[in-house]
Amino acid sequence: MTIWNDASFLAKIATWVPYVFIAMGAAIAMAGLSVKNKVDDRVRNLHELEQATLRNTPPEFDVFLARSEPSGRIVIVINTTNLIPFTARWHVLTKNNALVSGLLLETPEIRPTKPGERISWPVTIQDAKVVDDYLELHFSFQSVYFEIEGRPDHLKGEITKFFTYKNGRISYANGSASN
Repeated sequence: MTIWNDASFLAKIATWVPYVFIAMGAAIAMAGLSVKNKVDDRVRNLHELEQATLRNTPPEFDVFLARSEPSGRIVIVINTTNLIPFTARWHVLTKNNALVSGLLLETPEIRPTKPGERISWPVTIQDAKVVDDYLELHFSFQSVYFEIEGRPDHLKGEITKFFTYKNGRISYANGSASN
């Protein structure tokens, strides 16, 4: 006689089958929970690594003076190439280090929202003080993460650019430098 023909044996098996499957389901659920916890930990670690990398990345941008159309005002233009927020200060000099722009009372925080974003601020140039049509833009910056990351040199910098300023028009001059 086979077990498939023994009614009392099959009745005993039928009694225990739900419990066996419940136990197997619990084991599978526990394994699934363990896998989920491991994946969650990995996601959290990757996110923390991404944040650490972001905080240690310097801001990337180009900065220059330009004439705004249609207002005709001189503006400082910042073309961002990454999304690292930074603070900046700037002023414009002419020959003999004579200041021809105003000084910032506050340090603006620039928070790019997309790569290639163009941000600009008006700059007042005192035309009567400009010597030999010569301007220097002095632009200093530091990542907003500069202090958090322990003040590393690569998260700050200074850029100096030289311009010709004639009859209210502005153009690049030779010798621009960055640091």
